[in-house]
Amino acid sequence: MPTSPADPAMRTILADMVVAYASALDDRDWALMRSLLMDPVEIDYSSMGSIRETIAVDAWLKRLDTLKGFDATQHVVTNFRVAAQADEATCTSYVNALHFLTEDGREHVAHACGAYVHGFVRTPDGWRIRKATFRLIGHQNGARAFQDAFAIARARAARQP
Repeated sequence: MPTSPADPAMRTILADMVVAYASALDDRDWALMRSLLMDPVEIDYSSMGSIRETIAVDAWLKRLDTLKGFDATQHVVTNFRVAAQADEATCTSYVNALHFLTEDGREHVAHACGAYVHGFVRTPDGWRIRKATFRLIGHQNGARAFQDAFAIARARAARQP
């Protein structure tokens, strides 16, 4: 069956779920994140040298705890393109992922620009994300600044209860 553009109601639902995914990251709202995802979920952040695997949701949320090491994050998603095929859909969107922290009086900013590609499946309980992919386009401050900020955030998050 060929893929076709989603109807407007479906497009709105799925785009709202991508916004909720980004908001869950920024708010560290793991209950919200859990409600959006299939378990297990396929995660592919390999374009930036990170995870590419099908993983239990609890394990994914544990990895996301690194974000607690940042003072603030802002994942801005735009330009939603939704395509559907029966009970499956894909939403591709632009993302600007900003991560801020101050350590020893120095501000660190990890800024990654790219695209999210979320794969969805319709379940008896509604739509769920079965796959989340981040396709890196570039780092505004360079890859080294991004990596350095994440190293500090990982260390800070590890010290938190």
